[in-house]
Amino acid sequence: EANDALTIKLDQSDEAAQGSKIDHRNVLYTRTYSWENELFHTEIIFRAFERAALEHFDATAVLSSIQTARDTLIKQLRPFFFADVVLVAANQSFFCRKQEGACFLNVKKGTALLQVDTPRMRQQLGKKKTEVKGVRLIRGLNNWDVARDVYGKPLLFAARKILQHLIAEAGQKSLPNEYLHKFLIEAFGEWLEDNPTSVITQNYSNQVSAAA
Repeated sequence: EANDALTIKLDQSDEAAQGSKIDHRNVLYTRTYSWENELFHTEIIFRAFERAALEHFDATAVLSSIQTARDTLIKQLRPFFFADVVLVAANQSFFCRKQEGACFLNVKKGTALLQVDTPRMRQQLGKKKTEVKGVRLIRGLNNWDVARDVYGKPLLFAARKILQHLIAEAGQKSLPNEYLHKFLIEAFGEWLEDNPTSVITQNYSNQVSAAA
């Protein structure tokens, strides 16, 4: 088969891996794989919860809960995200691009903390390995950050679900996804304003100023 001798070389400095960069005032490049990745961070989710919370809460406990949920999901998703990177380079994909929450359990339980459907994902990975034979990763994968450099829509889905869980734990009614997205995006903007000297802020400030 055509893929039998396929060798994939991944390196974030490799233009072939990133594609040709478009230099245009209307094009803004995210620091991460996509803007969704930027929102899957403990402090961003915490700030979003601050906006949604109607009563006083224990900030330390909430931060700990977010961090634990985030770390657990990253650990569970890591091998599958990396499989997606390899398969995308082979003109395929591992994650369903039409269903951002397809890799999780408890998707329909709006207030439950997410878990990765690991058995099903492993079964799916086994099928992909038989479909794309001879794919070999030479280098570069260990330098990739799951929360930053790989497919971000499942991470946004997870951030939204963690936020919804916190809202439920606070005894409040669940909110529509549009509100959760709004709180998360506003929280990220607020974080950028509060951290003007950070590398992240400078990255976006430079791009926006260049496009002005």
